[in-house]
Amino acid sequence: PLIVQGRCIGVLSLDSHELNHFNRDQMRLVSAFADHVAIALENARLYTDTSRAANAFETIYRISQIISSNIRAVDIYPAIHQAVAELMPTEFFCISLFDRDAEMIHDVYMVDRGAPQELASRPIDKGLFSKVYREGKSLLFNTFNEAMIAQHGAVLVGDLDETDISQSILIVPLKAASGIIGVLSTQSYLPNIY
Repeated sequence: PLIVQGRCIGVLSLDSHELNHFNRDQMRLVSAFADHVAIALENARLYTDTSRAANAFETIYRISQIISSNIRAVDIYPAIHQAVAELMPTEFFCISLFDRDAEMIHDVYMVDRGAPQELASRPIDKGLFSKVYREGKSLLFNTFNEAMIAQHGAVLVGDLDETDISQSILIVPLKAASGIIGVLSTQSYLPNIY
């Protein structure tokens, strides 16, 4: 076993087609070697995780710089989309804002498989975006189907001629000092992406 801090992270296996090829001394040697291998692999994993986190923070910092240097929303939306796409896979991406006075949700930016989509508006009391608005919590689905659309009252947006339904869905609230102003949703047609 490859053990790090009492946790098995894998196994090291040596095989031979010859009978009785290995002896106890070789087993002790390989066991000691496995301890070093486990530490090296764990260090490599930690380095990779740290590197990914650093890249994610760098992307978030860069997008915050772009946002703060742009006043026009039309310049900010694609920059947010690009930053999210650098952090995670996203085939469908949408930013929607809430109009509390009119009680409506307005899509302000929507791209599906690289193609801009027609923007729409709908009542604030319908769909998953509305649920995120009301509860102030992110939603995550690792699979989604026709039955779940009915169960959750989901409102389909984007290219409705497509037969595919997003499988992985992540919807997060956009929070400001005045409260939740909208949602950001990134989605994939593959399950278990987020």
